[in-house]
Amino acid sequence: MYEVKMDRPVTPQQLQQLREGVMITTPVQRDRTSGKHKSAYAAKTLPCEVEAIHPNTLRFRLIEGRNRQI
Repeated sequence: MYEVKMDRPVTPQQLQQLREGVMITTPVQRDRTSGKHKSAYAAKTLPCEVEAIHPNTLRFRLIEGRNRQI
C-alpha cells in the first residue's frame, strides 16, 4: 500500500485512468548507442486499486511494482 499526497484534487476521470493502468517511459539503463539520443522503454502498468481517502490523498495497492510507478 502507498499513500500519495497531491498538490491538487484528482478528478474521477484521472482516478479511472490510474485504475486502468498508465504508460511509463524510462531510459534504457545500458544503452550502448553513441550520441545524445538515448533509447527509452515504454510500457503500460497493470491495473491497480486506487481510492481517494481525502480530496488530495490517494491510496494505491499495486499488483506489480514498476520503477517510477508511484
